[in-house]
Amino acid sequence: VPQLYLHMLCLGEACSSALFLSCSATKGANLFRLRRDTQLQGLVLKFVARFADRHGAGQPPPPPDHFWGCREYASLLEGLSRASREAVELVAHIPHAEIQRGPEAPLFL
Repeated sequence: VPQLYLHMLCLGEACSSALFLSCSATKGANLFRLRRDTQLQGLVLKFVARFADRHGAGQPPPPPDHFWGCREYASLLEGLSRASREAVELVAHIPHAEIQRGPEAPLFL
């Protein structure tokens, strides 16, 4: 979910949703849409900026559970969890038989 919000940010304010395709080796593919939540997107950006400022190039690595004690971090996690449940819709399922794969290609390397 956070990655899709960053993609929407790159596309500008007119972008109201993002699509994500998840493909299984044996179960087909699912196409999902995530609707934009500007408030949650802002919170994601706040934490990305804070992390980059404290631990970006030339800075020390973060300690374990870096943001765990931060009250806003709990809000971020709750918002991302809510978005995963409520703002994501299944747009299409593509059955395994309709996915083109290489001839006799192994499913796993």
